[in-house]
Amino acid sequence: MLNQARALFLSSYLGSKPPKTRLYPGVLACLETLSQRHIPMVCTTDMQTAHANSLLRALGVGHFFTRILGADAMSVGKPDPDGIYEAAAILGVSPLELLVVGDSVSDVHAARAAGSPVICVNYGYNYGTGIQKACPDTTLDTLASLPNIIARPNRLGVPGQGVTAPPVLAGSLRGRAMRPKGGAQFR
Repeated sequence: MLNQARALFLSSYLGSKPPKTRLYPGVLACLETLSQRHIPMVCTTDMQTAHANSLLRALGVGHFFTRILGADAMSVGKPDPDGIYEAAAILGVSPLELLVVGDSVSDVHAARAAGSPVICVNYGYNYGTGIQKACPDTTLDTLASLPNIIARPNRLGVPGQGVTAPPVLAGSLRGRAMRPKGGAQFR
């Protein structure tokens, strides 16, 4: 019965984008600019993968991402850093070369545990607490300014984070690939 209920729910859930779903200002411009620069991106979300794919296609931005990973594609949820390692494996880079772009405290914790730099937008949902208290490397009011920061990566202020290749973007992920032995874990 649970499988039937799930199938019914997903078919309804995936039918079309909710009527009030919109991109935040600056998101499309950011994605277009990064795509023109050939910067690969992975989108991760707590949504089911099929719904995320459907929603991003309906919003006209799904094609910008190398891969879209939802909660059902990962075995461990945020703030565990396994997803950062998965994103790095997908894109063929070290977690140290992966720029995490997020909106929550969980994104910051996952990035820190993986050793990745992290930028957060100020408009994420954090239970009424400003994202600045989580101490990401940088906060942005709009993603439209992200390409300018990537053009000048030293503005991140992350010690020892030399950039020898274009940065790679990812939201928080969950997976097992490339976890260093004895790495920090949040449970």
